[in-house]
Amino acid sequence: DRVPLDQLAVSRITKRPREYLTIVGAGISECNGLYTKWGQCDGVFQFLKPTIWRGSRADMMIFRCKLLDGSQRWFISIVPPNENPGTDSDVDFYSSAKLQQSEISVETPPETGWVTCSPNGIIPAPTLDYILPNIEGNVKNSPLDTRQLSQDSVYHIQIEDAGCSIVTGIY
Repeated sequence: DRVPLDQLAVSRITKRPREYLTIVGAGISECNGLYTKWGQCDGVFQFLKPTIWRGSRADMMIFRCKLLDGSQRWFISIVPPNENPGTDSDVDFYSSAKLQQSEISVETPPETGWVTCSPNGIIPAPTLDYILPNIEGNVKNSPLDTRQLSQDSVYHIQIEDAGCSIVTGIY
């Protein structure tokens, strides 16, 4: 269950540049989490999150690539070491819908509209979340005022003393 942002008490909120994306709600839990801008694919930045997949270290990536039919899509996939994304070697979990001509200039993945890739994806499909924008500083034990949030920035939140170890941490 997700707690509404205005009911969270947080210890520190820090503005992050648009080089961080957060994926939430994926049926494959390894896909969820904070991704860092890392290199390029198809002329736009791709994003990376180290993870453990089936007992081994792996690179979970969000990238855009051009398919054989010339269309372009975003993918959330494990890309094998020393391989470029967008090949048959990838373990694809989720993809965006085929990008329309007007969307090709967009340099970040869509927030919604992800679908599962067979055979590896599991529903529900994720949501890309730009979290906690436009405020910075210590706000210990203060409810978060969502009216201050901007949709255009990516943020990170640190929750301390939540009373539950799986909640305490950086998001």
